[in-house]
Amino acid sequence: MSEITVFKRGRVQERRFVSGRDSDECFLFVEGAESTPFEQALRIMEQEYFGAMDELGLDGNSAVYRRFFVSDANNQVELLKNSPLCGDGASKEKVAASIIQQPPLNGSKIAMFAYHIASKTPLQKEAVSNQQILIQRDGISQLWFTNLAEVDGNRNSSQQTEVLFQQLINVLAGHDATLAENVVRTWVYVRDVDRNYKGMVNARRDFFARHGLTADTHFIASTGIEGHGSNAHTLVSLDALSLLGLQPNQLYYLKAYDYLCDTIDYNVTFERGTRIAFQDRMHFHISGTASIDKNGDVTHVGDVVKQTARAFENTAALLADGGAKLSDLMYVLVYLRDLSDAPVVRDYLNNVVSDIPCILLAAPVCRPKWLVEIEGVAITANNDPALPEF
Repeated sequence: MSEITVFKRGRVQERRFVSGRDSDECFLFVEGAESTPFEQALRIMEQEYFGAMDELGLDGNSAVYRRFFVSDANNQVELLKNSPLCGDGASKEKVAASIIQQPPLNGSKIAMFAYHIASKTPLQKEAVSNQQILIQRDGISQLWFTNLAEVDGNRNSSQQTEVLFQQLINVLAGHDATLAENVVRTWVYVRDVDRNYKGMVNARRDFFARHGLTADTHFIASTGIEGHGSNAHTLVSLDALSLLGLQPNQLYYLKAYDYLCDTIDYNVTFERGTRIAFQDRMHFHISGTASIDKNGDVTHVGDVVKQTARAFENTAALLADGGAKLSDLMYVLVYLRDLSDAPVVRDYLNNVVSDIPCILLAAPVCRPKWLVEIEGVAITANNDPALPEF
């Protein structure tokens, strides 16, 4: 029988979906040491994370995806790339590693989110390139893309977005996959979101339309948020998860019309959330969700606590549409525009979702009046032998 377990040790938190079958899914957060130089904080993170892995019975091969949130990409990326955490250092692990400047708001220079699959059968992993990892499964294979970026400073955010999605399509074609049928989640990071978000949104909408993603078909669960790497010319970068071997009847797009409208109503093209059903479990990918109402308007202008509450209310409504609830969330990322809002938002989270790992990050949302945005993944049990295995 499936269950969710929780582990905490020092700065490490793990929330695990125990399937009762072959593969458990493990979501770990590691917060960096506060007020500590980056190199020292990185060494501490390595010790605490790998120590927790040993205690949890996770070997290096179980690691699938790690996302690093750093405070100063220009000075930190190269050091991080040489760490065993990235798989480029001494460990030589095959892991999808994403690095993004979104400063943690606990006073540290780095935080990490890691996704592991603890399987009785060792994972078959292939490093397709430095930016792509293929997890080959008997059921549905995972293809992770990280830090796709355009470094040509002559291109604006619209043109860079076009380049990135074309890169994605080109790689998918090599796996007999398409944008419309196989990509289930994207994260689009925009440098100076107040200036460059509109160009990204317009280019994505036009690109999607040319590839069969319209209001009459479907879009893709996504977060579009402030964030960047170390190259000053990169205005837009992209992470994505694609599932190979996916069947159309496995997908359901979450709606909650009493709470929030379709994104196309204000000319944006992403799904609010996507449920993916497997034989023994269902995944819920919740897109970046803010304090928005059913008319597409910002609610609770100027009040970050009420906006946070509304974002969770909207998330709960989306999950309920697919048969899940907030307690099924495996983690939550919380993006804040104003760093000074962190203490009151942290107090809210400690009172409302204390059992769910949350990391607060400095990352302005696409509308200035949105002070906070959240995203996450939920998992519930399922029992449908007609569906592919996870």
